[in-house]
Amino acid sequence: MEAHLGSALMLRDEADGSIQNVRLVKEGESNPAHGLLSVQSPLGARLLGRQEGERITVATPMGSRVFEIIDVGMLQPVP
Repeated sequence: MEAHLGSALMLRDEADGSIQNVRLVKEGESNPAHGLLSVQSPLGARLLGRQEGERITVATPMGSRVFEIIDVGMLQPVP
């Protein structure tokens, strides 16, 4: 499954092995502290169209970071 708007992703930061769970959202819904990444942000834009197992590199103010995409899925609606 490819990542797209609304996708929930599990990422592993290759620098320290930490796991992050994020969701790709529209610009107005973004809240990085809560794992909501805008598809227009550097990381969100790099994740679009990517699949499980791929690695991406993102330029940040503190240098480049490499993430492995562990899982791509959709959040389940709340009943």
